[in-house]
Amino acid sequence: MADSRLGIYLRNKMFVDDGTVTVNGVRLGDMGWYLTSAPEVDAISFDTSYTTVTGAHGSRDLSLTDGSGLAYAGRRTVTLHLRTVGTWQEAVKSKIALGSIVGRDARVTWRALPGDFVGRLESSSPSEVWQRGVFAYYEIDLTMSAMPMLYGRKTAVSGTKLTVSGNCRVFPTFTATLKAEKKLKISRADGVFIEVDAERIFAAGAVAVIETSPAKSRGVYINDVLTCPTLTSDFFDLPVGDSTITVVGASSITTSYEPLWLIP
Repeated sequence: MADSRLGIYLRNKMFVDDGTVTVNGVRLGDMGWYLTSAPEVDAISFDTSYTTVTGAHGSRDLSLTDGSGLAYAGRRTVTLHLRTVGTWQEAVKSKIALGSIVGRDARVTWRALPGDFVGRLESSSPSEVWQRGVFAYYEIDLTMSAMPMLYGRKTAVSGTKLTVSGNCRVFPTFTATLKAEKKLKISRADGVFIEVDAERIFAAGAVAVIETSPAKSRGVYINDVLTCPTLTSDFFDLPVGDSTITVVGASSITTSYEPLWLIP
């Protein structure tokens, strides 16, 4: 399909934006797509539960919460309204570029927000728009089923003194270099801990990785081998702000996490 001077003129008059949103660090304009309006972000839906109690006002809150009292939230939908501005041939290439990211997990960054929307991308069916008898542009909605929080850049801290940014508790990953002992124990300041008590002494210098997040491959891995923690262990999270962990059985430890922000 040959492009026309009229088609170029009509596209040059369109209002679009290509600089405020990136997907996996790539500007939408670099893929040939441009925003026609601000991204739409659904409201947060919290998983709450209440029951009435005879003889009492209101109801009893049975909602499950994290250590800070925050009710757990479901995913939220982020919608990007997109349009091409190139020739028909360029628009086809833009569709191919978009096809390389849909159906996959991604990170969407929007302006000065402190973190990224994280989730799986989907798209609507593209609409081919003609004006005055010539091809003008494609339009499409790119949607993400996003986690409720914004995810910041991964932070890694060596040692036992930690400072967690954001406004939500985080599930960390601990990476420890083991001593020649039988026990590894990592404790939070309030006494909650995770512990491995082996039958044999660990080889000095062995590496233990403890993934605490329930959304990831939660577990204890010693030299990449899944190992069972003790029954009294708990895969704990970390509060926002300053905190200190206590470590037994390791010569060094690194704590990594992604700060989380919850915004309306």
